[in-house]
Amino acid sequence: MTPILTLLSALYTLSAFAAHAPPPTLATYEVTAYSVGDDFTPTHGITASGARVREGVTAACPPELPFGTRVHIEGVGERVCLDRGGAIKGRRLDVYMTDRSEALRFGRKKALVLVRVK
Repeated sequence: MTPILTLLSALYTLSAFAAHAPPPTLATYEVTAYSVGDDFTPTHGITASGARVREGVTAACPPELPFGTRVHIEGVGERVCLDRGGAIKGRRLDVYMTDRSEALRFGRKKALVLVRVK
């Protein structure tokens, strides 16, 4: 196959895949933070998806957002839905932080969140 046909074929495949992915949504969420050993989170550091928690990556998301969904949180950055939490329902997110005192300082915030379901 010529390079042009290969490129066109790849673009067609990507556009067909993108046609099945829902469009990103933007909404206001309540965002909190958690850490391992914070009286709510088990000390083993394994998320509900089976992945290890990672600062700058892990977010606990409501059940309607499948594992692997990417969320860009205003003022926080991008995280990946890899965890769940008993109080994480509706428009709530919980971002993982390694340091417990940092998670407590983070508090509770309202933020715009761009949600991209995989």
